[in-house]
Amino acid sequence: MIQGRLCPWSLLLLGISGLSVRAEVISLPAVADSFIISDAPTNNAGAHGFSAIGVSGTGSIRRGLHRFDLGCIPSGSAVTSATFRTSVVGTPGFGDVDSSFDLSFVTADWTEGHQVGNSGSPASIGEVTWLSREHDVVTWASAGGDFSGSASASTLVSGVGAYAWSSAQLASDVQGWIDNPASNAGWILMTQAEGTPRTARRFGSREGGNAAVLDVGFTPGAGGDGDGDGIPDEWEFLHFACATGAVAGADADHDRATNEDEYIADTDPNDSNSFFAVSSIEAGSIVVGFQSESDRSYDVQFSENPVSGSWSDLQQAIPGDGSIILVTDTNEATARNYRVRVQLSPEEF
Repeated sequence: MIQGRLCPWSLLLLGISGLSVRAEVISLPAVADSFIISDAPTNNAGAHGFSAIGVSGTGSIRRGLHRFDLGCIPSGSAVTSATFRTSVVGTPGFGDVDSSFDLSFVTADWTEGHQVGNSGSPASIGEVTWLSREHDVVTWASAGGDFSGSASASTLVSGVGAYAWSSAQLASDVQGWIDNPASNAGWILMTQAEGTPRTARRFGSREGGNAAVLDVGFTPGAGGDGDGDGIPDEWEFLHFACATGAVAGADADHDRATNEDEYIADTDPNDSNSFFAVSSIEAGSIVVGFQSESDRSYDVQFSENPVSGSWSDLQQAIPGDGSIILVTDTNEATARNYRVRVQLSPEEF
């Protein structure tokens, strides 16, 4: 008999050169947003249905905070572009003043909060306000938020519609957050004309069902394993669109090979017809055939009593090259069971 299902070794997987270098784009909705109000400095509006940003008719200054989770981007990736997108869903209605809005990276972490209201509502402990990044816990170094002195990107905002901010500096901000995730406090959006009334606009929010979106173009990094599951971030992104998308011990396509097994064998974890198996047996002298993949090494083993758990090597360390490999056993004296084991090539460790 032939045992042809995958029997992987448990290995420390540190990288894989077989994955091709390619450009990717991922669109990420904001995971936190809020707006802070100068004349209601201890109010929070983290759960409101829109973000009021700009200057009201009475001169109240409002600034918007947005943060994005970049964990799906493989560690070590090189960011090539970044675009922040949001929509204006409402204007003052009369006497509107158009203005340019700046997006600047925030230098201290903050907590979204759960309050609502056009000017927010009194903040609970730990919620972001004009005065504090966490109310009654820690204040901003400067009222109104701690952020870069120079804008990362700017765009002119007028009426209702979609708007986008994009620049090399915006991409640099994202690169910095990928390289140092702890520094990711997002961006603050504010009008350049904070001395001019009626520049305020209602922007979309998470709670209103139209969160801001960050489009990131990048070349995936190779060899990183941000979630420590033994599967490289790049492979997880390739197959699950997220560097932390695969659960190593899960079987996404129900073919009896775990996601980690599929990575080791270089099969498709989302295709139940893609798994490592013996592909052919020839009569006479037993010839075991299987599909090989580059950057893998294969051992063909036999056992006369597989229940005992005792297996012997017929041929070891066969380098994969993408072809079907045939291994012959000339011993016909006894009935034997066969299996093929696969691991990453030594240079991939």
